[in-house]
Amino acid sequence: MNTDNLFRISMILIASLIALFIVAPIISMFVHTSVPDLLETWTDIDVQRSIWITLLTAFAATTFFGLMGIPLAFLLARNDFRGKRIVLGLIDLPIVIPQRESHS
Repeated sequence: MNTDNLFRISMILIASLIALFIVAPIISMFVHTSVPDLLETWTDIDVQRSIWITLLTAFAATTFFGLMGIPLAFLLARNDFRGKRIVLGLIDLPIVIPQRESHS
């Protein structure tokens, strides 16, 4: 077994483990909940409203950051300009500051 195959197999195993952490709770929810309870929850107006708000927010955020982020990335990659280091610092700031600290 060469290094390429070993790397590929290890990446597949890691990706499968990550997928399991995402899929297992969803499967568990459907297995341990009765069909009438699922239907009752699905027909609840608050649940439907919550799902629509989540989907609309995700769509709006993806669209906004796609339209703003791609040109900004192109600008940062291709050009040198005054304040570029500040912009890069602002982009990295949410990664550097832990989430717990930003809410205090």
